[in-house]
Amino acid sequence: MFEHYLPKHRERLNALLEQPDWQETFANVDLERVKAEALNPPSPPSQLTGAAQYLLQRNSERVKQLLGEGVTDEEKLLDAFSDWETALSGDERFPILFLGLVPTLDCSFDPVRCLYCNQAWLPKRMELEDWKAVIEEVANPTPPYIYLTGGEPLLLGEGV
Repeated sequence: MFEHYLPKHRERLNALLEQPDWQETFANVDLERVKAEALNPPSPPSQLTGAAQYLLQRNSERVKQLLGEGVTDEEKLLDAFSDWETALSGDERFPILFLGLVPTLDCSFDPVRCLYCNQAWLPKRMELEDWKAVIEEVANPTPPYIYLTGGEPLLLGEGV
C-alpha cells in the first residue's frame, strides 16, 4: 500500500495500521468502495494554455486591427498574436501561471521527512490574511493555477 514511501516511513505506517484502533476502523469501512468513489484532483492546466490566454488577452486588439486593415495572411496574424514584446509592453510584469503555496512544513514524520516534502523548515508562519494578499497580488493580470503543497496540513490547527 505504501510503495511510494521511504522504507522507514513505510515500516512506520504499516506498524500504525496494525494497531487495534486502525484494524477496527478498517473492519468497519469498505475500502474498495471508498477507493472507487474517491475523486481525482483535476489536472493542472498546461503552461502553454496559460501563456496562450495571456497573449490572446494582450494581442487580440492588434490582430483585430490587422483584420480590419484587410490582412488575411495567417502567418502575419499568428505573428501578431504571439508577439511577446507587444504583449508585455505597458504591462508591469509577466503573469504568474502556476503558484505553489506551502502553508506549513510541519510534518508528522519529523525529523525524517518523506521524499515529497523534504524541504528546509522555515521558522515564520504566514497568517491567512498574508496568504490572501499573495494570491490577490499574483492574480493580476491573469489568475494562476494555484496548488497547495508542503507538510501535513492537519497540523495547522483550526485557525487557518
